[in-house]
Amino acid sequence: MGGLVGGATRALVELGASYDVIRVPGAFELPVVAKAATAGAEAYTRLAEDFTRQGKVADATIKQYQATQAVARSALAYARWAKILALRGWTAEMTAQAVEKARKAVSLDPKNGEARAALALAYDRNNQYDAAIQTAREAIDLDKSNADAHAFLAEAYADKSPLDKRAGEAAQTALADFGAGAGASRLICGSLAPFHELEDALAEFKGTGAAL
Repeated sequence: MGGLVGGATRALVELGASYDVIRVPGAFELPVVAKAATAGAEAYTRLAEDFTRQGKVADATIKQYQATQAVARSALAYARWAKILALRGWTAEMTAQAVEKARKAVSLDPKNGEARAALALAYDRNNQYDAAIQTAREAIDLDKSNADAHAFLAEAYADKSPLDKRAGEAAQTALADFGAGAGASRLICGSLAPFHELEDALAEFKGTGAAL
């Protein structure tokens, strides 16, 4: 395991945290969904319950809010893990894992559009086209500006029936927001909203003012 990843793993162990690992053939094993024992959602919830019993309503409210935020961050982490597995899912085992992780994300935060979009992608890569279409529609209902959801809906329609005109319609909606091309690098496509969303999430997770 690489020095940076290995160091992060050792730090998690020293802090008494547990973590899940992505296993991708030929790639690093990356700790992705870190759930620190002293700072996880369950710990915050227990503290909130203790404060409630003590009549400390304000403290209980703060801890419950922190628990909610921790759950939301965990849901996003599972959703992004699922997307990696789905996009690299060259084996049935990996696509099945993608579905499992995406379902976990949705169970943690049912109103999270990104989690449902990830589940739609995972279903599609697992050849569950009807489920993919339904889930992508649910993601769009939660957030009509979710370009991923529109793109995954188009992909599911196309995979189920290449001549389905709804595939083109969904793709056009996604293209209207982000265009088409090599969108993985700012050097090529410029700075897009998903880059900033990821950086904001990383900064919040790390407790810093910004991330790059």
